Amino acid sequence: MDNYWRRCHSEIATVKARSLQFLVLERYAGRHTATKAGYDWWALSRAGHHHCYELGLTAGELHRLREVVAAVITDLDNAGAAPIDV
Repeated sequence: MDNYWRRCHSEIATVKARSLQFLVLERYAGRHTATKAGYDWWALSRAGHHHCYELGLTAGELHRLREVVAAVITDLDNAGAAPIDV
C-alpha cells in the first residue's frame, strides 16, 4: 500500500495513521480491493498480536492470507490514481 500511495498520491503516503489511508483507499482502488486490504491488515495484525490463551494461525490460514495479500498488491499495482465512483 505504501508503494501505491507514493506512486499515486504522495500526500496520502505521508499520513502516519494507516487507518486514514484505508479510509480513502476505497475511493481510489475500489471497494473490493479496499475490503480485501482491510481484512488482511486486521487478520495479520491479530496473528502478530495474539494472546497466550489464543491459538495461532495454522499454516493453511497463513498461506491463504499470503495469497490474498499478493492479490491486493497486484490490484494496487493495476489501480489508477484517479478517484473512482463508489
